[in-house]
Amino acid sequence: MPIYQGDNFSFSLSITHADGSLPSVTTSPTLQIIYLVDGSSVLGSPASMTSVSGTNDQLWTYTWSIGTVQNGQYMAIVSYAADGNTYNSIPLEKVTIGDSRILGAVALDSTVAKAADVALDSTVAHATDVIAISPETSPTILSIKAKTDLIPADPTSMTLLATPISQVADIWDSELGSQTIDKTQNPAKYTKSRVGGGTLATYDLTDDATTSQRVKN
Repeated sequence: MPIYQGDNFSFSLSITHADGSLPSVTTSPTLQIIYLVDGSSVLGSPASMTSVSGTNDQLWTYTWSIGTVQNGQYMAIVSYAADGNTYNSIPLEKVTIGDSRILGAVALDSTVAKAADVALDSTVAHATDVIAISPETSPTILSIKAKTDLIPADPTSMTLLATPISQVADIWDSELGSQTIDKTQNPAKYTKSRVGGGTLATYDLTDDATTSQRVKN
């Protein structure tokens, strides 16, 4: 079974007699874990093993909270005294942390992965990648660009608004300005004046037996 950083691993020590008689354990087992690469001790001091209830001191255990140790091979050694004999630094079990022998891709077709804090750098977009994207390769960007190209460079400039503003002012003056008809002229002259003064427009008025009309000068 693979063992990884952050896992827990339980070591077990069996102290038994071939004839089935119970052992006399006078010094409870202690356990130390050695990193086989350099022989250093993992535990600050040897840890006491616990007798499993109901086994009459025939089975002892210790659970190692692995934490963030280096990947590699470790050996658990035990020391204890039983039946008048003392045993020091007896190898108990070798364990391997990590996958030092897996050289190829694993879980290539897996659909479920363990949650990760950081994505593989080569799989994520960077600012330089985004900047390098050409609009010519994106139909969505091209569609947006086609619409924005139709917007005037200065959509609210007074140059563009001058004509409609003038037309609105003419309507205002036409409705509210003074209107006069000069009958001394022939044809009669119809004049529309602006609200603030000045002439908006003049017309010639004609009237005969069949038609009345106003002709703008």
